Amino acid sequence: LFVVAAKDGLYLVEKGDGVSLTTRKLTDQRSHADIQFAGAAAEKLEGGGDSLLGDVLDRARVLSAAEMLGMAQAVFDTTLDYLKQRVQFNQVLATFQALQHRMADLFADLAQMRHWLGTRVQARDRLPLLGPLPWPQAEPPPGLVAGRAGVEDLPARAGAWLHLAHGSRGATAAPLCAQWLADRLLGRPWPLLAGEAAALDPRRFALRDWRRGRWPQVAEAAADGDPDADPDTDADADAGAGQAPARTAPAVPR
Repeated sequence: LFVVAAKDGLYLVEKGDGVSLTTRKLTDQRSHADIQFAGAAAEKLEGGGDSLLGDVLDRARVLSAAEMLGMAQAVFDTTLDYLKQRVQFNQVLATFQALQHRMADLFADLAQMRHWLGTRVQARDRLPLLGPLPWPQAEPPPGLVAGRAGVEDLPARAGAWLHLAHGSRGATAAPLCAQWLADRLLGRPWPLLAGEAAALDPRRFALRDWRRGRWPQVAEAAADGDPDADPDTDADADAGAGQAPARTAPAVPR
């Protein structure tokens, strides 16, 4: 399955008729190929807005960085084993001070790479993501198109919940958030006020996007002359009890 970027969006293309691959051999020995498409069937990825390509590339870069870190660690481990076994001038190579210094430098470089790749995930507003998984592809409720809905009215995927992005405060925030999630799933009283829960709801970011006309249904309503569906309406303007002020960060933390 290939993710193909075109001028008008992203497409999913399955390997089959209309797709030809020519293998390329590179120095890293990984699987590479030149791919050509000629009348291949494709499915366009809807939703995600103008940032969809950037979001996909960001995730691909993280995966590529993790792969490179793994390869670097494997090379380091192999080299270290060799230095412990190889004997030269009646001495094990690992006893040579010059090689010890080089391995120490490489160890420090790997530690720094692991730190940058494994930095704690957090949202741009530095609040956890706690609540149902947003579903921006779903049809927005009428109240949202009219600019009168709150974060709890936004569609979400059934049975999918998020409990992440605690950043450096995970040790203190995670237990309370876990208790809230368990109580909500079991129908028990919440340990958080409605407004506090709304402030952590992952759908808080989609609320402003929808109200600013970044989704087709809202943009169409605004084009029809509905004054309540103005795409420039600030999400904070009518945030009432039980609603969180919308932020400008994306719905998925990077």
